[in-house]
Amino acid sequence: MRAELADVRPSRIVVQPANRGTSAATIYALMRIMRRDNEATVGFFPADHYYADDAPFVSAAESAVQIVQEHAESLVLLGADPQNAEVEYGWIERGKDLKSRLGHSVFRVNRF
Repeated sequence: MRAELADVRPSRIVVQPANRGTSAATIYALMRIMRRDNEATVGFFPADHYYADDAPFVSAAESAVQIVQEHAESLVLLGADPQNAEVEYGWIERGKDLKSRLGHSVFRVNRF
């Protein structure tokens, strides 16, 4: 991990000293980012995902950035069809289809 962060100033690195879940780390990081730039576009990508072919994921992430740039009031979630139920992660219930012109399906979220 140190090699990947070699060019990052230490003041910009946040280390979670013990596992407190993704929510706590995400909220803390967002609070720090907002103090520096309250109009920043931020992405969180938990490290527990694996894609054998990362090109579709990269394309979807790039589309998500475009959506946020066009709709700054929005929060964009990237989702993948699950291969099996995983109760620790929960579910995202799709809402209305927004008919994206970006080549990816875009839906409102009804609930988690």
